[in-house]
Amino acid sequence: LYLWGNNLKAAGAIKIGKSLENASNLTVINFSNNNISEEAAVDIAAILSHNINLPWLYIADNNLQAAGAITIAKGLENASNLTVIDFFNNNISEEAAVDI
Repeated sequence: LYLWGNNLKAAGAIKIGKSLENASNLTVINFSNNNISEEAAVDIAAILSHNINLPWLYIADNNLQAAGAITIAKGLENASNLTVIDFFNNNISEEAAVDI
Protein backbone atom coordinates (compact mmCIF):
# COMPACT_ATOMS: atom_id res chain seq x y z
CA LEU A 1 0.00 0.00 0.00
CA TYR A 2 1.75 3.14 -1.24
CA LEU A 3 0.24 6.39 0.02
CA TRP A 4 3.34 8.58 -0.26
CA GLY A 5 2.81 12.31 -0.66
CA ASN A 6 -0.97 12.60 -0.30
CA ASN A 7 -1.13 15.08 2.58
CA LEU A 8 -3.39 12.69 4.49
CA LYS A 9 -2.70 14.38 7.83
CA ALA A 10 -3.87 12.69 11.01
CA ALA A 11 -7.55 12.44 10.07
CA GLY A 12 -6.83 10.71 6.74
CA ALA A 13 -4.32 8.32 8.28
CA ILE A 14 -6.82 7.42 11.02
CA LYS A 15 -9.58 6.66 8.50
CA ILE A 16 -7.30 4.55 6.34
CA GLY A 17 -5.91 2.87 9.43
CA LYS A 18 -9.33 1.78 10.63
CA SER A 19 -10.14 0.31 7.21
CA LEU A 20 -6.87 -1.68 7.16
CA GLU A 21 -7.03 -3.25 10.60
CA ASN A 22 -7.92 -6.65 9.13
CA ALA A 23 -5.70 -6.45 6.05
CA SER A 24 -3.16 -8.96 7.35
CA ASN A 25 -1.45 -9.70 4.02
CA LEU A 26 0.09 -6.30 3.34
CA THR A 27 3.77 -6.42 2.44
CA VAL A 28 4.45 -2.67 2.27
CA ILE A 29 2.84 0.26 4.00
CA ASN A 30 4.14 3.65 2.92
CA PHE A 31 2.69 6.60 4.84
CA SER A 32 5.67 8.85 4.02
CA ASN A 33 5.31 12.56 3.33
CA ASN A 34 1.71 12.85 4.50
CA ASN A 35 1.89 15.44 7.29
CA ILE A 36 0.88 12.79 9.84
CA SER A 37 1.06 13.91 13.46
CA GLU A 38 0.95 12.36 16.91
CA GLU A 39 -2.80 11.85 17.05
CA ALA A 40 -2.66 9.24 14.27
CA ALA A 41 0.01 7.16 16.00
CA VAL A 42 -2.44 5.02 17.98
CA ASP A 43 -4.40 4.10 14.85
CA ILE A 44 -1.26 3.37 12.85
CA ALA A 45 -0.05 1.15 15.70
CA ALA A 46 -3.38 -0.73 15.53
CA ILE A 47 -2.85 -1.38 11.81
CA LEU A 48 0.60 -2.71 12.51
CA SER A 49 -0.43 -4.93 15.40
CA HIS A 50 -2.73 -6.82 12.97
CA ASN A 51 -0.13 -6.99 10.20
CA ILE A 52 2.46 -9.16 11.92
CA ASN A 53 3.89 -10.37 8.59
CA LEU A 54 4.63 -6.86 7.35
CA PRO A 55 8.25 -6.63 6.11
CA TRP A 56 8.36 -2.90 5.18
CA LEU A 57 6.99 0.21 6.88
CA TYR A 58 7.79 3.67 5.58
CA ILE A 59 6.60 6.60 7.66
CA ALA A 60 9.27 9.16 6.81
CA ASP A 61 8.79 12.90 6.31
CA ASN A 62 5.88 13.40 8.70
CA ASN A 63 5.31 15.35 11.92
CA LEU A 64 5.75 12.53 14.39
CA GLN A 65 7.27 13.31 17.77
CA ALA A 66 8.95 10.89 20.16
CA ALA A 67 5.74 9.61 21.79
CA GLY A 68 4.09 8.89 18.44
CA ALA A 69 7.10 7.02 17.11
CA ILE A 70 7.28 4.91 20.27
CA THR A 71 3.54 4.12 20.03
CA ILE A 72 3.97 3.02 16.42
CA ALA A 73 7.01 0.92 17.30
CA LYS A 74 5.01 -0.83 20.04
CA GLY A 75 2.49 -1.83 17.40
CA LEU A 76 5.34 -3.67 15.70
CA GLU A 77 6.34 -5.80 18.69
CA ASN A 78 4.99 -8.99 17.09
CA ALA A 79 6.06 -8.16 13.53
CA SER A 80 8.72 -10.83 13.25
CA ASN A 81 9.14 -10.33 9.48
CA LEU A 82 9.82 -6.60 9.70
CA THR A 83 13.09 -5.83 7.95
CA VAL A 84 12.68 -2.11 7.12
CA ILE A 85 11.17 0.69 9.17
CA ASP A 86 11.81 4.22 7.95
CA PHE A 87 11.17 7.08 10.40
CA PHE A 88 13.46 9.47 8.47
CA ASN A 89 12.83 13.20 8.85
CA ASN A 90 10.43 13.18 11.79
CA ASN A 91 10.91 14.96 15.12
CA ILE A 92 12.07 11.94 17.09
CA SER A 93 14.52 12.54 19.92
CA GLU A 94 17.63 10.52 20.59
CA GLU A 95 16.04 9.13 23.75
CA ALA A 96 13.01 7.90 21.80
CA ALA A 97 15.23 6.28 19.19
CA VAL A 98 16.63 4.03 21.92
CA ASP A 99 13.07 2.99 22.88
CA ILE A 100 12.19 2.23 19.27
